[in-house]
Amino acid sequence: TTPMTQSSTAIAEIKNYILAKGLQPGDALPTESQLCTDLGVSRSSVREAVRTLVALDIVEVRHGHGMFVGKVSMRPMVESLLFRGLLNPGDDHRGLRDIVEVRITLDNALTEPVTQAWKNRQDPELD
Repeated sequence: TTPMTQSSTAIAEIKNYILAKGLQPGDALPTESQLCTDLGVSRSSVREAVRTLVALDIVEVRHGHGMFVGKVSMRPMVESLLFRGLLNPGDDHRGLRDIVEVRITLDNALTEPVTQAWKNRQDPELD
């Protein structure tokens, strides 16, 4: 397999590991060498995968402490959409409209679970 394929495989496997173990933001991940052994890929493939996952906020590297599950935020997508808007300014603010559309979709999708989770709790600020 090519290094690119190994890197893609490592990205998928690290994400699967996080999901399978039910890890949350801030939880520790195995060491780089442990990932190489577990995934059967080279150190360079694991490093490339980790760089990609760091850019996506899925993995956080704390030098001297190891790797952890990242904040998994919307920041990379928002930055990408905003940059696309800057790159193609003539597209009638398509990137900005995409961001607003994604936000509305997420808000609508999360309304019910948040409402259920918050039921019978008191919070004057939220009220």
